[in-house]
Amino acid sequence: MASDLQVEDRKAESLKIKKGSVGIDAPSGHEQLVTALRGGAAQVQHVIQSALRFCRTQTGVKISEPDRIILVGGASRLFGLDTYLSQAFK
Repeated sequence: MASDLQVEDRKAESLKIKKGSVGIDAPSGHEQLVTALRGGAAQVQHVIQSALRFCRTQTGVKISEPDRIILVGGASRLFGLDTYLSQAFK
């Protein structure tokens, strides 16, 4: 994210905490920050999908799509991440 925004790591972290959002209702003028954070959100989505695919392949068991994903850790507080993942997994 810091390289996308062309700022130091500390500044990127501060921006993420204070103004970060992956939602469409992000503050005006922060499009570059939203774009950088959506890239991270997409990575989270792909990791979850990858883990599900791996489990299905390894076990041979039909594993249905998740009906709930529990977000933990600091990134779980990122505004709009829950909605982003909810839409991604329907």
